[in-house]
Amino acid sequence: MKNKNSKLNFALLILIFAFAGPLTAQAADHYVSPTGAASWANCLSATPLNGTAACSLSTANTNAAAGDTVYLRAGTYTTGITPSKSGTTAVRITYQNYGGEVVTLTASTAISLNGKNYVTVTGINAGPCLHCVSIKNGNYNIISYGTFGPTNSPTGSSWELNVVDTNSQYNWLHHNTFHDFGSCQGTPPNGNDVASVLDIGYESIADTTKYNLIEDNVFYHGGHHVVAIQTGYNTFRNNYIHNEGWSSGAGNRNLYLNNLVSASQPDVGHNIIEGNRLGYAAKPCDMIDVGNVAISTNYNMFRYNAVFHSNAWGIGTSAYGNPNSQGSYNHIYSNTVFNAGLVNAFTPLLDSATNPGEHSAINFISSANINNVAKNNLFYATKRGVLRGTAQEVAKNWDGNTLGNPLFVSASTTLFDPYDTTLPNLNLQSTSPAIDQGGALTTVAAADTGSGTSLVLADSLYFQDGSYAPPGTVQADWIAVGTVGNTVQISSINHSTNTITLANSISRKSGDSVWLYKKSDGVRVLYGSAPDAGAYEYSSGKRPSAPTNLRGQ
Repeated sequence: MKNKNSKLNFALLILIFAFAGPLTAQAADHYVSPTGAASWANCLSATPLNGTAACSLSTANTNAAAGDTVYLRAGTYTTGITPSKSGTTAVRITYQNYGGEVVTLTASTAISLNGKNYVTVTGINAGPCLHCVSIKNGNYNIISYGTFGPTNSPTGSSWELNVVDTNSQYNWLHHNTFHDFGSCQGTPPNGNDVASVLDIGYESIADTTKYNLIEDNVFYHGGHHVVAIQTGYNTFRNNYIHNEGWSSGAGNRNLYLNNLVSASQPDVGHNIIEGNRLGYAAKPCDMIDVGNVAISTNYNMFRYNAVFHSNAWGIGTSAYGNPNSQGSYNHIYSNTVFNAGLVNAFTPLLDSATNPGEHSAINFISSANINNVAKNNLFYATKRGVLRGTAQEVAKNWDGNTLGNPLFVSASTTLFDPYDTTLPNLNLQSTSPAIDQGGALTTVAAADTGSGTSLVLADSLYFQDGSYAPPGTVQADWIAVGTVGNTVQISSINHSTNTITLANSISRKSGDSVWLYKKSDGVRVLYGSAPDAGAYEYSSGKRPSAPTNLRGQ
């Protein structure tokens, strides 16, 4: 117990120093208001200021420095948050709404942290705007507890409503709502879909944007897609995305992993996509069949996600003819896919000889997609489970077409309110036949036996070591080796050699089964004799929590 508490305390200290600064730092509190007129020196106060006694947001942008907290009083600001300075590793610059007051920015670019580091913006809303949040060449910034959208340019004169790109690293976006950008231009089925709600990284320019954490947010209503991750080594977890027919009755895909840079670059793929709910992906404006999730980069880990009410396939890989967009070597495991291939309002979705995978839970679309893995997933209310293509590993999935009803807690092919973050409830009932029906993910390598902290696996790409996110925000996985009770946390992973360094020594022998025991948020996902099929592990009625933030938070 002492060792466990020591590790927890160390992790908390890392988080405090990385994002809040040392406890001894003295904050300098300044107050701004929509009518502020005071000088920077005069809006520094130990008691709250408002009206003309506060300073303007422009004054704060010019003067705020490391260690300053800028409190925004209630109202609408036509000036955006555009600090001229950065914080430091020890002390940040913070912009925050005062005392829960409602603050809204309406500048064309509402929050710009371009070229800035260690800045926190929390409790601030923005919209309508052309760019609500823009982080370019910015590192260790935090955007939290805000609502961003809709656009002030529904025709899509700009592509992204919110963007993190141009070599931006270790940024943390959490507990926000991002919504409504782009449109269906023209009339379905002959329209054109444009724009997105959030893009991480450039699609067509080499970009080292990575190690960013996007978690506990709600995203909805994007023209071409809602969220795109176009670089690598980012963590996207515990978010909710929906894209029902909102623009001229059209929607589109929810999540898009893609990169079109023709020259090979190392910083593409390898993203962690975990614990998300992705629902209500309606057919797009041009009526080209697209699924709910599109994966066109390599080596991504897609696990413990619920994918539901998809106009075509639930999860699809595809290829665009260059080394970075092959949709290969992805590990897709322990996901639940429900109601893939729903009928669209404009035209029925045909599952034909030319398009055989449109009702599939997982569709490996291109012959260029190779060496993907689909394990321990649960499929229900789909015409087929996995359309394999070639050279894929498919094992231990629960396909309702052959294995029957998995007995979800509350699920119907009749659509619920897409703004509801809890329905459909795809947890398993206590009598579900899918309980304990998953298999081991990989095995101990033939050359590894005995004990020690260096463990060689047949395939280490099922696991992550917490390094694809800002320091202290993501836990390394725990694994079980040989037996479900022989558990240990990972310290680091060398994927090129399939070698895991463990937090402490454990015994094993070659060929031992290896399961995931706890995922990146510390939630235990292995009870009983084997993992359950799907995204939600059953344990005496206790379940991982779905995102609880609501529309307009």
